[in-house]
Amino acid sequence: MMTARLFSLSLLSVLMISTAPASAAVDPAGADAVKKLVADYLDTQKNTVNADGDMTMVTKGDIIVKAAGDYYATTLPHISIQYDDGSVFEIGTITANISPGDAPNLWKMTWALPQPMTMIGANKKPEARVTFDDQALSGVWHSDINTFVQLNARYKNIVATVYDEKNAPDVTVTLPEARFGINLKQGANGNWSGPSHYTASNITVESPQEPGFVKIGKIDAIGEITDFSPAMAKDFEDKISAMSESMATGAVPSAGHVQGMYDLVLSYVGNICDSMLTKFSMHDFQVNAPAKGEEPAQKFSLQTISAAFGMKGFRSNDVSLNMSLDYDGFMAEPKLDQSETIPTESRIDITIQKVPYNELVELGRSTLKSSMESGAGAELAGLQAMMLIPQLLTNAGTSVNIKDTSFGNDLYGLKMNGDVIANMQSVLSATGKARIEVAGIDKLIAEVKKQSETATDPAVKQQMGEVLAGLTMLQMVGQQQPGTDEKGRAVRTYDIELTKEGQMLMNGTDMTTLPGLMKQP
Repeated sequence: MMTARLFSLSLLSVLMISTAPASAAVDPAGADAVKKLVADYLDTQKNTVNADGDMTMVTKGDIIVKAAGDYYATTLPHISIQYDDGSVFEIGTITANISPGDAPNLWKMTWALPQPMTMIGANKKPEARVTFDDQALSGVWHSDINTFVQLNARYKNIVATVYDEKNAPDVTVTLPEARFGINLKQGANGNWSGPSHYTASNITVESPQEPGFVKIGKIDAIGEITDFSPAMAKDFEDKISAMSESMATGAVPSAGHVQGMYDLVLSYVGNICDSMLTKFSMHDFQVNAPAKGEEPAQKFSLQTISAAFGMKGFRSNDVSLNMSLDYDGFMAEPKLDQSETIPTESRIDITIQKVPYNELVELGRSTLKSSMESGAGAELAGLQAMMLIPQLLTNAGTSVNIKDTSFGNDLYGLKMNGDVIANMQSVLSATGKARIEVAGIDKLIAEVKKQSETATDPAVKQQMGEVLAGLTMLQMVGQQQPGTDEKGRAVRTYDIELTKEGQMLMNGTDMTTLPGLMKQP
């Protein structure tokens, strides 16, 4: 909890200075206008922080804005966040230089964060502290939409330290360098598109008891947004604020509030942009656990692990969603039990295409309204909605695509490609086909048989026996392919089909007739 709190508040301090749009003239009169705008923004930030309920943003001192050549030298008051439990996050005093940009609503900014930033506990002792050796943060702020359209930041030798109850370092996180940036461009319709990125390298997490406990070679996070509507974002913020203010603290939301929140959130998701993508990856990740008592030292590592999520097509109501997760190079020292059968690499890539977003939202709206108006009919409304969803998906041609989804190791490997399409005429409301390629199943069977024979735990032995039976049946029904794969493993293929009649076929055979396949532990 302490780490999450420290990270979120450090990010808040980075963004705090970001809204200081000024008047075009750089002169003493303009400085007064800048001072008012900064004060108004600080008030907005206070309201946002204070709304959380367990913390309060406090400022001490004055805002100082001076015309200095072609920019405004700006100094904010001392900023801190006070918690109900008595702890305080001391951010400090942020300074910035702000100058007019290339248009009346654009402002060039550079600023400096204070250090150290410290979390002080209720006992008045430090709980955590953040420091860094070097910083460079600059960007272009758009005053009409209240956000950065360009941003470049670099911090070096970041050290975050968490202290124990004796005020001694307990955990230290070190980042030699971190960078992040935004680069948005405005389209003819006034909306914005572009990428964002974050990267950090050679990260370590250590403690006096466990040196080098966690090491990460590199972290990458990238984002991409197209046709982002700032007007929609502003409207959403205003309406959320109005709805929050209209409901008494602790009160049970009325039917109107629930319906209004549903409409607001789903409208926001469907209209805020046309597409968005986020992808996170870590490289050369390792955990080193020291020996404890009779337990030997352990090491776990991954060469790469990544996850991505994307949505697109909201403007045309032809929405598709993509989700992927993959890792490779898993290794454990000493080896884990059954390590020969543990996948060292895996990939999942699933895309849902032609999602009728607007129709599903409307169905949800009417269902919610019916259930709120008649408590007794809520269950019936839900059942009716479930019956209508397959029709909506069929009319839209909704499908699920599985692409190059795989897992395995040097012993064996499995790869799958396939599509499932919504079809109201089908017994299961869908039809589909998939092709599965399994390499090295003979080697996998031999290894599982060996583990079953050497297992001493009766439950494990039984489980291994059931797995072995399923694998043996799978080997029998697979179609042997000529030659071998790049690792010298025999390959068998399995063509899976979900028919309109509701049958699941494997290479033309009803899978319910294949013992050991439809029921696995």
